[in-house]
Amino acid sequence: MTRRQLAAAVVAVAAVACGVFASSARAWYTSNLTILSVYEDSFRNYDFESTTVSAYNVDWPVNFVFFNNAEVDKVKYGTGWTAWGSTMYGRLNDGYGWVWDGDRGGKGSWDCYGSSVNHFRTYADADDRLYNAAWGYWTFATTHRDYNECGGGDKYSGNSEYAESLLANRAREVWGWFNVWEDIHWYHNYEPSRFVGSHWWWNNGYTSYAEVP
Repeated sequence: MTRRQLAAAVVAVAAVACGVFASSARAWYTSNLTILSVYEDSFRNYDFESTTVSAYNVDWPVNFVFFNNAEVDKVKYGTGWTAWGSTMYGRLNDGYGWVWDGDRGGKGSWDCYGSSVNHFRTYADADDRLYNAAWGYWTFATTHRDYNECGGGDKYSGNSEYAESLLANRAREVWGWFNVWEDIHWYHNYEPSRFVGSHWWWNNGYTSYAEVP
């Protein structure tokens, strides 16, 4: 897919009004939870801590898409992110109804700077990849960093924006500089930088794309 085709395709991504199920208040509340759609595919713009759609149950904002010939394991092992974390859940609809996908994600063992490590989770349907005419085979992902993962001190997670940039750089190393586009489409999930307990919110609301050969 060319850059021009990608630019045309992402214009088709649209947010649609939606409701959320009520839940007891949690630390990770967002006011930005919505549904995004491209052709017949739809997905939530955050992942979740359990299989309940709720603005009080979100984990991290979706800020990365792998497309063209992407598949969950191909993306994770291709980037060398082979260590696992805890399972979170993406909500998606490939045109045949809404389903959940659980993923432990990948942690970049190559990326343990000091006491921190990058972590991303990527989601698709039962065959580990979605498909539409614009993006080919694709998956969507959330990113964050786990701090003090590799050393002592109080552990906390977040800074999705920085983690997204590091993942983009890694994708360039693997698939080529001209196959990655950073922050090119608005996903309605801006989160200003702030701490809520051990959760460090920071996401600019724009999503990056990597073309997987």
